[in-house]
Amino acid sequence: MNDKLLFQENQKFTQWWVWTIIIGTNLTGGYLLLNEFENNKISILFLSFYFIFFGIFILVFYFLTLETIITKDYISIRFFPFHWKERKYFFSEISQMDVIKYSPIFDYGGWGVRYGRNGKAFNVAGNMGLELHFLNRKNLLIGTQKPEELKKIVETIIK
Repeated sequence: MNDKLLFQENQKFTQWWVWTIIIGTNLTGGYLLLNEFENNKISILFLSFYFIFFGIFILVFYFLTLETIITKDYISIRFFPFHWKERKYFFSEISQMDVIKYSPIFDYGGWGVRYGRNGKAFNVAGNMGLELHFLNRKNLLIGTQKPEELKKIVETIIK
């Protein structure tokens, strides 16, 4: 099998509003818990667990990366740190693929690893993606920030 690279994209959650929500809710929760601690309503152990848990949550979110690779034989994705190994989808399993515009909220319920009425989605930002229709009638959407480049690759593969 020739693994000649045709396309590669790494995406991260870099939207300012996502980080504002994450950090804002964590700081608000921490402030409220500190007040409860000062009033002797919670223990230092509980407060410590809160800050450790949300520190780890922020680190995991910071390192979240959607990696997409297309070769002449397959498409692979890895949503690190949830997928330690890449998931390969061979073209022999795919009946149709298109670069489409979609609604992350209405079609899949948001961003991340999502399930919607159109199947499963891996998306990080935006509203453009590669939609794969498999021979087993399942669908998969892979979000992209490079729709024009991806569209050219898909057209090349289809020919």
